[in-house]
Amino acid sequence: MKRFVSWSFCLLMLVLSAQAQEKKAAGLPPIIDRDLIFGNPELAAAQLSPDGQYIAFLKPWKDTRNVYVKKVDEPFGAARQLTAETKRPVAG
Repeated sequence: MKRFVSWSFCLLMLVLSAQAQEKKAAGLPPIIDRDLIFGNPELAAAQLSPDGQYIAFLKPWKDTRNVYVKKVDEPFGAARQLTAETKRPVAG
């Protein structure tokens, strides 16, 4: 009888711990995609010109960061590309 009670108790603890693991795993946040953290940003390292009329920034072109310039009042789509690197990204 003692053996049956101890085996039943062990089985009950095993089932309860498995259920607790399922609940714990279901409550985890989603995994963040690596490209979101380590991929090329859309815009980076923006700097305002000394006279305040232009913004220079880094933006990918052919999967490599390059330098772009735009007037402050222009949209980012109207920016002019200053460099055309395709092998190594411009660092800054």
